[in-house]
Amino acid sequence: MSEFSIKLLTTEEHTYWNTLVTECHQPTIFHTTGFFEAFEKPVEIFLVKKGATPILGFICSEGKRITLRPDFVPYFGIAIFVDPVKATQYYADTQKAYSILIEQLKNRYKKISVRLAPSVSDIQSFVWSGFEIKLRYTYLVNIEDIEKAYMNLDTNLKRQIRRGYKQEVTIHHNQDVVQYLDLFRATRSKKDNFSALLTRYQQYLQSVNSCSTMAIKNQNGDALAAIFFVWDNQRAYYLLGGYRSSHEDDNQSYTALALWEAMKFTRQQLGLYEFDLEGSMIPGVENFFRKFGGKKVPYYQLWYEQRGVWAQRISSILKRF
Repeated sequence: MSEFSIKLLTTEEHTYWNTLVTECHQPTIFHTTGFFEAFEKPVEIFLVKKGATPILGFICSEGKRITLRPDFVPYFGIAIFVDPVKATQYYADTQKAYSILIEQLKNRYKKISVRLAPSVSDIQSFVWSGFEIKLRYTYLVNIEDIEKAYMNLDTNLKRQIRRGYKQEVTIHHNQDVVQYLDLFRATRSKKDNFSALLTRYQQYLQSVNSCSTMAIKNQNGDALAAIFFVWDNQRAYYLLGGYRSSHEDDNQSYTALALWEAMKFTRQQLGLYEFDLEGSMIPGVENFFRKFGGKKVPYYQLWYEQRGVWAQRISSILKRF
């Protein structure tokens, strides 16, 4: 019987990790090391194997014994490398691998935060290990048949897109993301300065040909709305968007047009069948994304914090009531 093992990968082994992530269909581009290196925090990766076969792994940025999620990265943490061809063996192997990984994580970090990709649905081992579970949602839009995808759009959204096409505007893609920072910043509740980070993200993503912007500009060349999206070999992901805060109706039309053009680009130029509208936990954003006719899909955020003996006892007592 093959033995399970766990290893903290060295920097030299990061290329091996990226190859695993790229070749398997469950992890996402956000599980590659590029995002974490651009975040400029120490990158830590654990890999659990059964014999010589990779079962699953864990990637995070580390700061003072706390797992960190790089800004704008929707999913991170667990990456699964085995397919559930035979369910009984799959669950047996992943459950054993989870138990080994969780023990290692608890020994290494005081606070553990994980935001799983939608493809990771088995969280039972984390429940057993005392992790707090928070449910989140995203919308996955099927764009395999782009004409059918358009028909599935909300009636008002289609009207907004048609209105956008009728305006004297031009559509631009594959532009420098930094030139749209004012648009992105204007529509964020947190007015932080993230130009340097986005520049590093773009440098990494362009090196692997996995990002683009889609912008709507007027006749003067002024950007009216723009989005920044990325992709891997499975789907594209909305990462960031913004618009000029002038006329609300036009904002909706131009933003809808930019996002729809990104979906068309994803299907027609990249040959991908799915677009992930991550960001759907914000009520106003959820209402807008819902109109694109995607499937509402749950995913999990996991949290664990080491507590003192008395805090653990009190928590244990309270759970009895």
